[in-house]
Amino acid sequence: MSFCISPWCSQRKNPDEEEICQSCGTPLLINDRIRLLHPLREVTDLMPSESEVFEVEDLKGSYAIPPGRRVLKTLRTVDDKRVEMLEREIRALQMLNSPGFPKADLGDFFEFQPSNGFPLYCILMTKLEGQDLDKWIQENGRISQDKALDWLKQLFVLLHQVHDCGFFHRDIKPSNILLKDDGTLALIDFGGVREVTETYLAKLSGTGEPTGFDKEHEITIVRTPMFSPPEQVNGRAIPQSDFYAVGRTFVTLVTGLDLFDIPLDGENKRLLWRGKAPHIDPPLADFIDKLMALSPKKRPKTTGDILDQLDQLPKRIKWYRRVKSVPFKISAVVLAVLFVAGVFQGGRIGLSRYFFRIAGESEGANNLEAAQQNYELAIKFDPGDYAAYNNLAAVCQVLKKYPCAIENFKKALKIEPNNEVIFYNIASIYDDAQDFTEARFYYQKSIEVSQGEFVAAINNVARLDILDDQPQQAVKSISPALKKVENIQNKASLYKNLGWAYFQLEQYNKAVFNLENSVEIEANEASTQCLLAKAKNQLNLPSKSNLQLCLFLSSELPEVWTWKQEFVDRLE
Repeated sequence: MSFCISPWCSQRKNPDEEEICQSCGTPLLINDRIRLLHPLREVTDLMPSESEVFEVEDLKGSYAIPPGRRVLKTLRTVDDKRVEMLEREIRALQMLNSPGFPKADLGDFFEFQPSNGFPLYCILMTKLEGQDLDKWIQENGRISQDKALDWLKQLFVLLHQVHDCGFFHRDIKPSNILLKDDGTLALIDFGGVREVTETYLAKLSGTGEPTGFDKEHEITIVRTPMFSPPEQVNGRAIPQSDFYAVGRTFVTLVTGLDLFDIPLDGENKRLLWRGKAPHIDPPLADFIDKLMALSPKKRPKTTGDILDQLDQLPKRIKWYRRVKSVPFKISAVVLAVLFVAGVFQGGRIGLSRYFFRIAGESEGANNLEAAQQNYELAIKFDPGDYAAYNNLAAVCQVLKKYPCAIENFKKALKIEPNNEVIFYNIASIYDDAQDFTEARFYYQKSIEVSQGEFVAAINNVARLDILDDQPQQAVKSISPALKKVENIQNKASLYKNLGWAYFQLEQYNKAVFNLENSVEIEANEASTQCLLAKAKNQLNLPSKSNLQLCLFLSSELPEVWTWKQEFVDRLE
């Protein structure tokens, strides 16, 4: 049976031997190569749909794709916006050269005129054999934790390729993920795909060309209830919107439930799903909830960050299970007995060394709360252990328990009063807390103790000078430090702050020169990319790539978030 491509045809099924539709006269062999076999989703005879999808026989194939069964998507001429979306879809499919995506070739986007009705815009792509996860869940029920970890890794490897090509999907959900016959996942239906371009950013700000939609809806017209994040519902989708949709997708997969059947919290915003998936350990549940954070800023920054976290998740789950296990609890009792025995037998130093080692293992497993407790036990048995105080303070700093960090760094100073690194660490805590007066004091102490040789401290004092609107002083301190610095990362940071100082002095050529020197050493530093974008803007130089990196690279520096907000505010 051959199927007529015209959505306006009254009788679309034709015998195989026919070359022309018996009802409307439209050719059944499209472009002398494509014969429609049957629709892949329901078509209606009463009113033609906006788009239709068919399985077809490609008799000739193309340069990179051999003849065979393929998929054809057709779009009636509706408006320029929908044609533009179809063109984006074919561009994405042509760039994503991986078994995890449908493939399209040059010439697979074309216009076809039926004998009746309006022109049809068409794209042709390879057909992936398998079952979408929506149907899979209906037949098989919820997935195990091991399968969830496996599928999360597979999906984010695919999504990393999409984002790396400058696109984001905008419509991730179980029905758009295919479990192929070989057991691997594929990401399909790129009809809502979007590029991150300057034009897109301009439209996001409301300053782009009219698109025929209200301003609120001029960017994102792709929405799936329960899977699209708040910013996408409001027409402001960004790459991190894909992460929210993945999180919601995996809630469906690990519970086996429709999202509408899962209760919401009191504000009707967060899914109360954990009780529906008791087989999912808290480390994985926390990861899924982070993907679904209501604010994009609280989600992971990039697919690269997510893949790094997924590599660590099995270890964190293993450690969690070990802590909750009966043998671990028995070991805790044994340790308590050893503790008492150690006190009476004078083995305090040995016990201190034991807890210090356990703390190090906990730190290596990223279980920082356990590390803190064991370092505290090590200090309890040996109050003169400088390394235990220092390591405990460092763990507290990572946990953002700043009073604990400062207290123990200062105790370490009492044991080693001329340690420039500890002065520097204390300064960095005050710096993070934006107490710049105390930060400057301890940075200066670090410089003094090191007899002016601690370049990192000199660099951070220069940064504080810039924040205090003293860029000339920063230039004076950085320039001699650059001549003697050996550490490559310190050199990149010095160039960055020197460029920042020149920017504040409105010497934009010098700013660009030093910032580009920093980028040559370390390209993935958000603060440098933000400053370089600002400086190039002042000189009317191209800054697209710097702006994109500024927005998407993560940073803990408060000024970076200020600069990012400046860019977004200016666009909006």
